[in-house]
Amino acid sequence: MKKIMSFLVAIMLVTAISPIVQVQAETTDLIQQTVTIDSKASLLINAETGQILHEQNIDQALPVYSITKLMTAYLVLEAIYSENPTLTWDTELTTSEAASDVSRDLNYSGISLEVGGKYTVRELFEAGLIYSANGPIMVMAEAIGGSEQGFVDLMNAKAQDLGLSATKFTTSTGLSGADIKIHNVQVNDTAENVMSARDVALLSYILLEEYPEILDTTSVSEKTFDEGGEYPELMKNYNWMLPGLIFEYPGVDGLKTGSAEGEYQAAFVGTAIQNDFRVISVVLGAQDSSTRFTETAKLFDYAFQSLKNYTIITPNSIVNETNTFAVRKGTENEVAIKTEETIIISSTQADLTFETYFAPVSDKYYAGVQKFTAPIATNELLGRVTVDTTGMKFLTPELQQNFGADVNATAAVDESFFLLGIFEDIKDSILSLFSK
Repeated sequence: MKKIMSFLVAIMLVTAISPIVQVQAETTDLIQQTVTIDSKASLLINAETGQILHEQNIDQALPVYSITKLMTAYLVLEAIYSENPTLTWDTELTTSEAASDVSRDLNYSGISLEVGGKYTVRELFEAGLIYSANGPIMVMAEAIGGSEQGFVDLMNAKAQDLGLSATKFTTSTGLSGADIKIHNVQVNDTAENVMSARDVALLSYILLEEYPEILDTTSVSEKTFDEGGEYPELMKNYNWMLPGLIFEYPGVDGLKTGSAEGEYQAAFVGTAIQNDFRVISVVLGAQDSSTRFTETAKLFDYAFQSLKNYTIITPNSIVNETNTFAVRKGTENEVAIKTEETIIISSTQADLTFETYFAPVSDKYYAGVQKFTAPIATNELLGRVTVDTTGMKFLTPELQQNFGADVNATAAVDESFFLLGIFEDIKDSILSLFSK
């Protein structure tokens, strides 16, 4: 059996405190790519960890068209769920003349909106993500940014904050700046909206992590806009991999399509889950609208049928023999600990083994005696369990550096009597001298 890293059935407690210890062993790439995708760029990642499972030209900035709407969705969700929300799902927004004009352009997907028409944020959000409607997206953008260009400025600032280094937005909808200027909408740039496959995947990863409720909308195959109103309209999702649609694929529940006229201008970022294993796929510059789905199906088949998944950490994993840590200056001598996450490593190789490590992250850890200092609160973060990531690739260096699972206290430990604490400080100081 080829050994990439040695395996411990029980997770080992590493006494070296600051850096997470890495195995110095002979390694190879865990992913030996075996799938070829017919597109300008493609990417597949583990949606929980950001591990790259397939990559092809992932850093070139390419037109993404209506995939742009995912950034608009992010800013809308941020406006709803921030500490100081400026919108609610039930907030009614008024349609401007510009948004109405764009919504009526039959060259683009959309819902016709009347000037002055009022719609809830939820209605507009659903129309934008299910039906890729441009007018509803503009109404929300104007409400948040004050104008189309004001919102585009927010989009680009957020892209920079999120580390989307190859991204440049010119509109809120995915239409080019030139397209939208025809409707007398003032924007600074006439170019297309561009992102790299890496940026598309990273934005989708962050959306699912911070606002998983987006799947409540992107998973809807069809819905009626303004149901019960004067002008109801049936919206069918352009993600044809959803249940009941032409390219239905088991487990697909998002995210967004994009396209323009011409060959190799179709794009799709999708997500699917099977057996608790969720992936995010990106296909940019596919030959046509159908091909983007058949190529995505290849990626999903590869993920769910070809890859070997190794569950390294599960909720309540064994961190050490007793699943407790020693405590100093506390009313108890130890604190029970737990993990709450499931961490999966994927590979094209079989029969691999991995070694896991614990590294304290709390400043309450006293290295000299290998104890945590009370008081300790319930669910307080004490450290992280991780593995050597040699041979693995991730969306960002930060995801690779932080790969692993938190270890938290399961119960509180109060601080002991003041004088007892002083005596323990003296004792531990002496013991730490002898341990060096």
